[in-house]
Amino acid sequence: MGFEPRGIKFLQTKLKTLDLRCAITGSIAASMLAPVAPPRLATIYVVDLEEATNALNLRLSESVSNVMLIEPNDEFILKCPTLVDGLPLATTSQIAADLLTSPGRGPAEAEHLMDWMKENENAWRR
Repeated sequence: MGFEPRGIKFLQTKLKTLDLRCAITGSIAASMLAPVAPPRLATIYVVDLEEATNALNLRLSESVSNVMLIEPNDEFILKCPTLVDGLPLATTSQIAADLLTSPGRGPAEAEHLMDWMKENENAWRR
């Protein structure tokens, strides 16, 4: 877990300028497709945790975090991210799956996203 003291919006701006192989998932990605509430945690798949932490200039904190970096078991997740507003998102189905298994309001955000997916099938199916 990491901490971006200037907040998630600043992190999004940083991600647009970096050459970092990644795919955004979870609340931040869902809020870009089907907003429900402002995201409190940025969850991002990356190739290398240490490299991404350094590139994003995140602070390590045991008590406060707003960024979670994940090395996926399968790099397929990073293969073809969808660009939304210049940011690489994981596939919409992956975002929904990640939210369903997340703590807190993640499952409710997943339900909202899946409702959006039903109504906007052409926007997310490849």
